[in-house]
Amino acid sequence: MNALAGTLIIGVTATAVMDLWGIARKPLFAIPPPDYALLGRWLGHMLRGRVRHDAITTSPPLRGERLAGWAAHYAIGIAFAALLIGLTGVRWIEHPTIGPALLVGVGTVL
Repeated sequence: MNALAGTLIIGVTATAVMDLWGIARKPLFAIPPPDYALLGRWLGHMLRGRVRHDAITTSPPLRGERLAGWAAHYAIGIAFAALLIGLTGVRWIEHPTIGPALLVGVGTVL
């Protein structure tokens, strides 16, 4: 498998697993899933020159913010996968180990 295909598969799959966990948290722990429309709203306002908001939920909604937020969410997941492959090398795709994946995952949270 080439680096681009591996990166896309890893990024999309990891992001989808994160989304499934987000969905499962509601019935298990009464925690609602993230609203990626707010990410789209923040990015949309950023493109218009406004970076800081007291609360993004009180900023005016933008057309297409939900789609933009979900697209950004998956693009970020793919970027994190690219970081993983960049740090470990393309061979990691063929012979993955948990250590590097956990380090990148924890590192991105910190």
